[in-house]
Amino acid sequence: MRWMEKTNSTLEKFDLGKRNESISGWMDGRWMDARFAPPVLFGRRCKEKAAGITMSPTPRDDMGDTKAYDDSIPIAVQAQESKRRKRRILKVSVYCMFGIIAMGVFVIWLFHKDSKESLRFGSMFLFTVKLRRLEIKSYEGDGVLYGDMGRRLLATPYDHCWHNDYKDYEENCLQWIDTAKLHVEQYVPGNDTSHGACYTLRWVGLSSKFVAEDCFYLQQYRWYGVLTNYTPVWPIENVHLEDLTDYYDEYPSVQDDNLVPIWYGSQGVAIFVDSGFHFSMGWNTTKKRQFCIRSKLSYDPKRPTRDLLRYTVCQASSIKDVYHLAQKHRKDLDTDFPPENEKHDLLRLPIRALAQERDLQELVGQLENNESTCSLFEIYDEWEKSYGDLVVNPDLLPKLEHVISVAERRPTGCHPILPVSTFFTYSSKLFQEGAEKRYFVRDQDNLVTRLVLWRNQEGAVLDVTNPDAAEWFLGHVVRLVRQLKVHALKLLHLNIPPDSSYHDENMTHLDYTRIFHRDLASLTAMNISLLVERASGFIPLPVYTPVRTMFYEKNGDKCFNTSVPYTLTMGLSGYPLLIADADLLTNPTTAMFMRWLQLAVFFPVMEIPNLPLLKNRTMQNFLREILELRLSELMPYLEKVWTKEPGLPILRPLLWDWPNDLEAQIVSDQFMVGDSLLVAPVLCERTTRRKVYLPAGKWVGHRNNQTVYKGGKFYKFSVEDFTLKVHALKLLHLNIPPDSSYHDENMTHLDYTRIFHRDLASLTAMNISLLVERASGFIPLPVYTPVRTMFYEKNGDKCFNTSVPYTLTMGLSGYPLLIADADLLTNPTTAMFMRWLQLAVFFPVMEIPNLPLLKNRTMQNFLREILELRLSELMPYLEKVWTKEPGLPILRPLLWDWPNDLEAQIVSDQFMVGDRLLVAPVLCERTTRRKVYLPAGKWVGHRNNQTVYKGGKFYKFSVEDFTVIPFFWRVG
Repeated sequence: MRWMEKTNSTLEKFDLGKRNESISGWMDGRWMDARFAPPVLFGRRCKEKAAGITMSPTPRDDMGDTKAYDDSIPIAVQAQESKRRKRRILKVSVYCMFGIIAMGVFVIWLFHKDSKESLRFGSMFLFTVKLRRLEIKSYEGDGVLYGDMGRRLLATPYDHCWHNDYKDYEENCLQWIDTAKLHVEQYVPGNDTSHGACYTLRWVGLSSKFVAEDCFYLQQYRWYGVLTNYTPVWPIENVHLEDLTDYYDEYPSVQDDNLVPIWYGSQGVAIFVDSGFHFSMGWNTTKKRQFCIRSKLSYDPKRPTRDLLRYTVCQASSIKDVYHLAQKHRKDLDTDFPPENEKHDLLRLPIRALAQERDLQELVGQLENNESTCSLFEIYDEWEKSYGDLVVNPDLLPKLEHVISVAERRPTGCHPILPVSTFFTYSSKLFQEGAEKRYFVRDQDNLVTRLVLWRNQEGAVLDVTNPDAAEWFLGHVVRLVRQLKVHALKLLHLNIPPDSSYHDENMTHLDYTRIFHRDLASLTAMNISLLVERASGFIPLPVYTPVRTMFYEKNGDKCFNTSVPYTLTMGLSGYPLLIADADLLTNPTTAMFMRWLQLAVFFPVMEIPNLPLLKNRTMQNFLREILELRLSELMPYLEKVWTKEPGLPILRPLLWDWPNDLEAQIVSDQFMVGDSLLVAPVLCERTTRRKVYLPAGKWVGHRNNQTVYKGGKFYKFSVEDFTLKVHALKLLHLNIPPDSSYHDENMTHLDYTRIFHRDLASLTAMNISLLVERASGFIPLPVYTPVRTMFYEKNGDKCFNTSVPYTLTMGLSGYPLLIADADLLTNPTTAMFMRWLQLAVFFPVMEIPNLPLLKNRTMQNFLREILELRLSELMPYLEKVWTKEPGLPILRPLLWDWPNDLEAQIVSDQFMVGDRLLVAPVLCERTTRRKVYLPAGKWVGHRNNQTVYKGGKFYKFSVEDFTVIPFFWRVG
């Protein structure tokens, strides 16, 4: 009771007397021990303080400092209160500590769960394992590709793959227990993902029940690539691949044309399957609009670690960028190829294709008569007696050697292409040796040599994965290359049964062409170029690849409308050096073949078959004009494109440079050559108008059409006239009677040529040059004018000593563009024609007649040397003279620069070319010594004669050697 009294008195001090009864009553009824009073008191004080009840001030001592305890409250109560406060603080601290620990455990569990439930490469690649959903994003974070992975994978426990060597889990590998493994590898050049990344996915089977199958959503994007020989490729539209039992088409069953398993999406995605994997595919047949890839390989207990499917997905900002990325990745993967030591050039002149033995003699006649020109000629496939002899048929060898001899003497050179195959018939000389040494592909069980039917003959196929077999085969090929002076090899294609066995167990029939090319790539060190008959898979080195043209019926008209789409597809598949090949054109009409030539002229290489219509004069003229266009205008540009960006496609789709242009994404009948030239070929025989889309920018037509067009829209052009325009007109001369009358009464017959030239001069605005048969009167515009050479007798020797005087006279008469013309030379001797060539080479223009002596080997070699001198040394100087002083005579008399020199005034058998080059031609057939007058100054001889001569006097030189041309450069 004392304690209660004490408490009540204390409460009164806190102004709580009005509530003492309730408190003491509550305490009387509820609490039996004084130990519980402080908590009640403390709790009550807090409540009342919160309610705004005034509390007594904090106790202080006499000095004003705060006391350690309140005198009004018993010390025992305060001690009990302090202990409880500490317990509460300790309890809260323990709770917080356990909370933090629990949160850490949860985060660790969540992280572990996420790593097990997904595979990630930064923010751009996410594979959610539970849903088996793949998402690939761009560098900016936009989703560009979604896929359903492992579609035929049953619900199975999974975890990361265990690596026995490292005794740890593989971060980028998942394993479904006893079913399958999925490995994912990222490829980022320079570790900079801003330019895109590639992801290689590999499925490994652990059970015979597992089938590797992945599907990707096509979405709203456009896709490009080869699916089958009958589906569109650029772009892939309205395609549904399905049959009664399954919607998959095997890729490929039999390869009849170029086939590379790569597909591009307009969002900047490329998907390509490694060459050696046999797979099937479906396209756009489900409601989800998916593109599916399914492996045809199954689990093999003998090879438990073998990949069943391996493919790569690359992503970049555009098709152009993803092409760069994919090609770099492919080259880094193909480390088994030799370094790029080859130099594949663009071929300025066409390849001539020979289909049979009789074509050999025709080619010889065409070359000897200057009716044909070529860079290479392709020997027909049946050059062996039996496939696999690797020896030229003895009956054919003399004819073939004669063709090679004639072709290589051409000024431009024309060299053989040798087709080679790895097929060996029963009757071939090397079959028995190859079979005994196990050099051939073997059967499914690897017991005996596999027999293959090829071109209606049965035999064996070389196992290109066997190093000994490859070395044996290459030895025979090298011998043929040296014997026939071969400059290129054509790799003939073989369809090998899929269940064949090889020395390399990982080899499949789909990878055969690539490995065959790899084995022959070592020959590039001998400057041997390689061609493939059909592209198959990925080859990391440049190789000439044909794009075959086939005709199709379209609205009753013959067209080759698939040529451009397949060209664009092959370019993006890693084959930039494409050949326009017409060997599948059987008996085309003249108009159709002309249309094909207009397309082929833009290709890096063009191959012309030996067709009967090429004997037609109209076609020969058209072909000549096409080749002139190629040599003069297109080849310099094509070579510039190839030199600047080797390895990139030369023929490109419009979306290459305009990836966001919706029209450019679907145009399939136009292409870009490099980044400056747009081509819209006419692809049907009877087309008269052509619709052309010009992307954003400014465009100007070629030659006669110099209109500037604004890009971003379609234009229509008339193409009814499909022949190339004439480059020059020759004005034939007429002798008109003097007493003739004209519309202009002041006209006379002497002025006829001048007026005729004036009327035609307007054509020069169309880039048409004018030639006159004979100059008559004064013509104020430049015109090509012939100086005809005629022989005269001089001291019993044949000479053309009037040529130089007439040349100088015509130059001073206002005709600077003179043509050295020999059409009046009838049956000249070889020596006389060589002397004329030594004069003609210095003229602004030289015209060579079609003389029988040009078939002579000595003359052909001499002509080649003359043209090399003209192209390499003289033409740069002639062009410099004409550019510096247009309109002035190029060939000038000596008195032009030495008017007061009496000797210079009478010299009639020498002339100056510009102001630095003096020429003293040999004008008679049997001349052995030449007297030359050198005007004042210092002069140095040409080539072997580097002596410096003092001018102002005569010198004598020996000219018995026909290789000596007396001309001198003015020094200073």
